[in-house]
Amino acid sequence: CDVPCSGDGTLRKNPAIWSKWNTSSSMTLHPLQLIIAQRGLQLLKEDGLMVYSTCSMSPYEDEAVVAELLRSSGGSLELVDARQFLPLFTARSGLASWHVLDDFLAARQQQKVKERQKKDAKMQQKRQQYAAEHGAESDAEEPSEPQDPAEKEEPSPQAS
Repeated sequence: CDVPCSGDGTLRKNPAIWSKWNTSSSMTLHPLQLIIAQRGLQLLKEDGLMVYSTCSMSPYEDEAVVAELLRSSGGSLELVDARQFLPLFTARSGLASWHVLDDFLAARQQQKVKERQKKDAKMQQKRQQYAAEHGAESDAEEPSEPQDPAEKEEPSPQAS
């Protein structure tokens, strides 16, 4: 079954998707995709073959749907590598695990990065300002006094 999807796998040829894409799209579509795939299984003949496909690269829309179908089947389904039926088909194995992304969390992380960059830029600006104010003076200053008091030389008394 070819289910409705976010289409993020077509971003290269359809850049307009970028403006609408977010992680919620995949998570919102997952239940619908699962319902359609489950209906496809109900219609499948015994020992039949069902191909599940999307034009998405999101594991929520791909691996998560297949994993749930396998989990809920109670062992009556088998995951088969389709490359055995299509020898010229180039593919790679699916993901075995994935992170669940959250748009809110992602936005918060992005905000933290921006805040850190802003702080770093301010600190760099302060360093440059300090160097500009004190850099020339430090060249003209006399060498600093020794840190160890034993190394200090007592000033010689001046004759009056």
